[in-house]
Amino acid sequence: MRIRRYVAASLPAAVAQVKKDLGPEAVILEVRRVRAPGLIGWFRPRRVEVTAAGGEPYPRTEATSCPSPKASTPAGPAPPPAATWAVGATALLPTELLPERLRRPYALAREQVSKLVQRGVRLELAQELVERALANVPEDRLADGAALTESLRREMLRLFPSSPPEPLSGRVFAFIGPTGVGKTTTIAKLAAIYSLQKEKRVAILTQDTYRIAAVEQLKRYAEILRLPLEVLFTPDDLPAALERQGQADLILLDTAGRSPKQGMHLAELRTFLGRCPEIQNVLVLSATTKPDDLEHVFERFQPLHPSQLLFTKLDETTSVGSILNLMARAKMPVGYVTNGQNVPDDVEVASPERLVDMVLGGTPDA
Repeated sequence: MRIRRYVAASLPAAVAQVKKDLGPEAVILEVRRVRAPGLIGWFRPRRVEVTAAGGEPYPRTEATSCPSPKASTPAGPAPPPAATWAVGATALLPTELLPERLRRPYALAREQVSKLVQRGVRLELAQELVERALANVPEDRLADGAALTESLRREMLRLFPSSPPEPLSGRVFAFIGPTGVGKTTTIAKLAAIYSLQKEKRVAILTQDTYRIAAVEQLKRYAEILRLPLEVLFTPDDLPAALERQGQADLILLDTAGRSPKQGMHLAELRTFLGRCPEIQNVLVLSATTKPDDLEHVFERFQPLHPSQLLFTKLDETTSVGSILNLMARAKMPVGYVTNGQNVPDDVEVASPERLVDMVLGGTPDA
């Protein structure tokens, strides 16, 4: 890969030279405005200097030349004040091939990309986030690692849509998701919080008659909390149960875990929940799920139109970055997160700031 520097009267003219010399796949590394050398330069308009990379891939190297072609096109709009970065394009380049002023910023950027990937963030997303973060760092702080980290944190937070202060702001919520993600335990935690701490009249319904002892587990929790519990066997049982629990402020419905590969079972669940339009579906996902599988689960459960996400088992993973991958795609609020098995503890309202801090290197109970 070759790195070239071009000077022209305008940005379009410089970019045209880049494409002509390095090809259409060339990547702009930096854009800045410069003056012509000497005293005469102070009396002439500033020119545009573009640093670009392209051509043969590394390890073939050539001496970096710095041609200054004369531009025949009229001056265009001024380039952006901040540099335009392409971290991914320099991933294979040794530091010594970069201009001196870019070596430290690119080293910091590549380090951040590597850390994000280690924590489960997809490479493409990690590069995109770091590039945007680096482009927003003031030029006099490009070599400041703390400035890059803070800018990166702001870019990551942009992936999270705003969510209401109270996640369960409706009346009836069905908890859906794959097997083994902790729906039943999470419902028990939320039932305890809303009945004991928030003093709401809570009722529990369960449709999970497939898993051995699932009903018994919820019955035990309901007895301890002194809450009504109803078991639903058919779709017709749901409207009747909701009517019987008409005095409840909050109704939590546990559903059987469904594999994302079982299209028929997912269709049955959609039909079951469709009997009552007032139900809001909460998609429960485990933070320990592999990134590809997590996105596949989200895709398969989309026809059930979940209104929010809930992540469990944050205490069991070091790859919280998979949540970031899903945020970039789902654009859906996260209501609650859990980080343990204790009932009614180990559950809290999701904080995008804390999730981002975990991706950047924090711990679930920091």
